[in-house]
Amino acid sequence: MAISRRLGGAALAFAAGFASAARAQDPAAVIRAALGTDAIAVVVVPDPPAARAALTAAIGSLPDDLPAEVRAFAGLGLLALRRALGGSLAEFVQTVAAGGAAFGLAVDPVDADETAGAPLLLLAVRPGDPDAAYERLAHLPAHVRCERAGELLLLS
Repeated sequence: MAISRRLGGAALAFAAGFASAARAQDPAAVIRAALGTDAIAVVVVPDPPAARAALTAAIGSLPDDLPAEVRAFAGLGLLALRRALGGSLAEFVQTVAAGGAAFGLAVDPVDADETAGAPLLLLAVRPGDPDAAYERLAHLPAHVRCERAGELLLLS
């Protein structure tokens, strides 16, 4: 059973059994449970820093024969990402999700506004230092909501 909670225009879904899951031995199960039962697609990443490093290694650098205008556009995008994250992606992932993450997709259950039925991205992360992570997320756009739930941060 899921309980929906409204946070300034975005809904976060919490599992009714979250408290019992928090006592579970599997940290990934705790993060997954935080997304609730309304999440219709979920990806759990037990070690986000390692996943980021593996993805970066797999992507590699830009090909040498890439046209200059494409290279400039990609460079501008990477610079914008760095600015939005307040540092490098590696630093961001280490600060915000060192202990694991779960991404979920749900349907906005709120019937009273224009977003009802819209896709809703949910994120549960376990930072090493919740205070530092919460502070790092404070500069995100107003439509992104962040809330503490014990050792986890929940975003939608």
